[in-house]
Amino acid sequence: MLVGQEIQKRLKIVSEILRDSTPLIMQGFSANPGTDENREDFLQLGTKSSVRDLVTRFDKEVETFIAERIRKFFPGEVILGEESQSGAKASIETTIKDIDAFWLIDPIDGTKNYFRAYPFFCSTVCLLMKVNGVWTAILGLTWDPVRQEMFAAGFEQGAFINGNRMKVSNVSNPQVALFSSGFAAARLGFADHAYSSFRKISEGTLGVRRSGTAALDLAYVAAGRIDGYWERGLDEWDTAAGILILKEAGGSITKFNGQDAGSLSGEIVATNSKLHSWLLDQLI
Repeated sequence: MLVGQEIQKRLKIVSEILRDSTPLIMQGFSANPGTDENREDFLQLGTKSSVRDLVTRFDKEVETFIAERIRKFFPGEVILGEESQSGAKASIETTIKDIDAFWLIDPIDGTKNYFRAYPFFCSTVCLLMKVNGVWTAILGLTWDPVRQEMFAAGFEQGAFINGNRMKVSNVSNPQVALFSSGFAAARLGFADHAYSSFRKISEGTLGVRRSGTAALDLAYVAAGRIDGYWERGLDEWDTAAGILILKEAGGSITKFNGQDAGSLSGEIVATNSKLHSWLLDQLI
């Protein structure tokens, strides 16, 4: 189990790695993609599990960039990247069964946004360790290269945005609360529930946003920009860093049934704590 200065040292190193990846990831961004006639070819756009599960060459190149530099500073440590793992025969659960620590990397969370140059995407990295038999996020970072914002947290170290302390909002009245969600749940047969919840909560609050990137949604709850977020059907890469960041900012995270979400959950109800019970009630 890492503590104190060692966590801070690693946060600083990985923060610099993510910042250094910015020129590469921004090669695929365009201020006016409508004029880019050969954009799909340039991005080498492909699919993974379905025609809606997109991947670009930059997903792969950014992952390689980040992973190689983590290996340089922390040789021998296990690294699981979304793109490399998607082509592996073994599941994450099988891969981590006999190890005590590993890094999770999502090089571009929000690839569909990235493909269309819609400026909501990010890179996210998390280090997890087994503590008393439970996988625990020790440090997590989410880097937004468009807005140059680094959301970071260490276990029991607090959460920060560009080095400044970050806390969730103090909104307790749902009528003046702003939320976000997504529809990955449709992959699991929860589409009707997801859309009905979106409508119901939209009608009783300031509204619900859909950014298309779970990692940024969690970071925005942590920063007090939105007051709650919910979604099913996510992957570990999407949520691990964000769960830690939000908890360290004073937020609450559970599954839809109110049970602890853990560090590797793909089922998320995340709030500023004050609205948690209310949001869970709306999602029944």
